[in-house]
Amino acid sequence: MAIGSSQTGGQGPGLPYYQLGQRSGYWERTLSTLNLPSHNHHATFTPTGGGTAADVQVSTANADTQTPASGDYLAVVNDGGGRSPILQSAYVTAANAGSTVALGGVTGGGGTTGTVTVDNTGNSSAFSIENPSLAVNYSFALEGTYPSRN
Repeated sequence: MAIGSSQTGGQGPGLPYYQLGQRSGYWERTLSTLNLPSHNHHATFTPTGGGTAADVQVSTANADTQTPASGDYLAVVNDGGGRSPILQSAYVTAANAGSTVALGGVTGGGGTTGTVTVDNTGNSSAFSIENPSLAVNYSFALEGTYPSRN
């Protein structure tokens, strides 16, 4: 029998039966998430601030460029001399923007509170904690030497 093992015999009250020579138990076991008690992780998220106001400024001047650059505005599309509106200029440089107006219909918002619940984990599966053992048959001599030594 290996060091750290214990002997087992027969069947104790409420315990399983072991055949002679049967080994049981483990030297080591690794817990997995299936062995964890069923539980969840609850978290609450509370962002700061709320909504924000946004104004989109557009120019009342005629457009003078097809490709916008930083600081340019949306502008009035020129007649284009009969060209397709897709090919016409739609932007005006800041220097030529003239007066601007706020474009309506732009709104913004944000949540002020929120709750996040993480799914359950763990399965509460049983986990063996039995020490390594070997079922053996043994007898105790209450008097004398058993077995006899002749």
